[in-house]
Amino acid sequence: MSPAASRPDPAHLTSGPTRPPYLFVSAGEVSGDRYAADVVEELTAGGAPWRVQGLGGPRLAAAGVRLIAGLEDLAVMGVVEVARRLGWFWRLQRSVVASWRRDRPDAVLLVDYPGLNLRLARDARRLGLRTLYYVTPTVWAWHEGRVRTLRAAVDAALVILPFEERFLRERGVAARFVGHPLGREARRPRDRAAFLRGVGLDPAADVLALLPGSRGQELDRLARSFLEAGLLARASAPRPLQLAFGAPTPELAARLRARAGGDVPIVVGRAADLLAASAAAIAKSGTVTVEAALLGTPMVVAYRMNALTLWLARRLVRVEHMAMVNILRGRRVVPELLQEAAAPAALAAHVVALLEPEGAERRAMLAEFAALRAELLRKDAPAEVAAAVRAAVGEASRP
Repeated sequence: MSPAASRPDPAHLTSGPTRPPYLFVSAGEVSGDRYAADVVEELTAGGAPWRVQGLGGPRLAAAGVRLIAGLEDLAVMGVVEVARRLGWFWRLQRSVVASWRRDRPDAVLLVDYPGLNLRLARDARRLGLRTLYYVTPTVWAWHEGRVRTLRAAVDAALVILPFEERFLRERGVAARFVGHPLGREARRPRDRAAFLRGVGLDPAADVLALLPGSRGQELDRLARSFLEAGLLARASAPRPLQLAFGAPTPELAARLRARAGGDVPIVVGRAADLLAASAAAIAKSGTVTVEAALLGTPMVVAYRMNALTLWLARRLVRVEHMAMVNILRGRRVVPELLQEAAAPAALAAHVVALLEPEGAERRAMLAEFAALRAELLRKDAPAEVAAAVRAAVGEASRP
């Protein structure tokens, strides 16, 4: 941990033998909700007493976390889209800080979602709270000025990409690589045939997973194109091919059905199982691309965004690639199609090439995925982060 700022007397933390430690957690997206829930489950394994509340979604709620705000309000992406809701976010921030003043957490765990979480980090430091940031902002790609906030306001930056540790440490941030949070999911044994039968698909045929995103605005822009691409790929695939959409929640599944149409099955809340059972995937750019790589599923990556957001991104972002897999490997491992280039015919052509069992493109991609898996899964992220939270609570409780 980095040296702490001046903090109020923490004697209240030991005021009674039965008082459980109180963790405040903030996760604003589906992936962050999932990662944070894994940490909470690790903390409370075996009945360990913890009180946890904060911002998140269904996974955190299922882990016993009391939520102040849910993903239906938090999951907004893009400069234009966020700007429309700035007032709501400012009010939420003030409400969280007021709750901290009334009921002081022993530690604060911020997970990804930098637009809000960096502001909460500064507020937590002003109140003298022990603060950990898990899945730090991609300051190596853009907005490097955020390093100053991490250095000044965060006791520990728990990073999930190996090169981030050195990048942040060189800039004075107390950073530590903890492994990738999808590691446990990637290692979990699966019964492909049982899963496919359970969702109404034939285990004897190939499956193409269609994963257009975890936000409503992404589904609106990508769902129909993904479906059309899948239908084109099915018509010329080397083997019988089934299509299946993935959606994180029933609400988004309903929106997906409305946007995409058709009668393709929608698998809810089991993206990893769907990917593991699939011969290939069409996925939006984001966390799901790393998940597919760790599960060994070849993919085509596509994304569409608001024109103004894209204009700003092209001027601010310093990385050559869009897909995280390509960024991590430092070269074009998976095809990535942006905006108008993500047309159904182009997506389908890439998919068909990947469906060839002994095709050169498929073999090369799987070899890159194996190397990435070895690099990212050296540590068990939930266990590492839970240990860091326990350490932070222990430090906060010292007189």
